[in-house]
Order: sequence, then structure tokens, then C-alpha cells
Amino acid sequence: MENIVKKLDVVETKPSRLVLENRKLLELSGVSKVISINESGAVVLTNGTKLYIEGGDISIEKLDVESGILILSGNFNEIKYSGKNARVSFFRRLFK
Repeated sequence: MENIVKKLDVVETKPSRLVLENRKLLELSGVSKVISINESGAVVLTNGTKLYIEGGDISIEKLDVESGILILSGNFNEIKYSGKNARVSFFRRLFK
């Protein structure tokens, strides 16, 4: 029974890669979930960590769920990963 529990706790993660070209084209691999996206930003889950993308005129060029590839175009200003203790303020979540 102990072996079964250990196997269930192991989560397979895909290697992730982030490529930003001229602040206009963003290619991500290892994406497991797109949490939210709009013209001014996106929140994506990669390897259990949230990736926050901010900018303007953001649109999806390609989304392949099976392979975990996401390609976005737009004007990118900020890209940051959430840390273990990172908190997003109440107002930031409210006005997404």
C-alpha cells in the first residue's frame, strides 16, 4: 500500500523553456495550464509554478495543450515566476 501512495504523490513535470524575441513574441514550453489571459496579461502554470506575464495587445498565436506549447504575441513589459511565499494582492486578483 505504501508504494501505491508514493507513486500517486509523484507528479510528472515537463521541462519548461521561455524564449522572448524582441519583446514582441513569447514562446513557452512545459505549460500545464493557462489560468487566465487578456490583452494586458496572462497567468500560466508551468511545473507547478505560476508565471505572470504583463504587457499590452497580448494575443495567443498558438496553443498546443498536448505538448504544452504556448506562443503569445504583443508588447511584453514584465515576466515573473511566483515564489513559494509570493502573494498576489487582493485588488490585483479582483481587477484582473
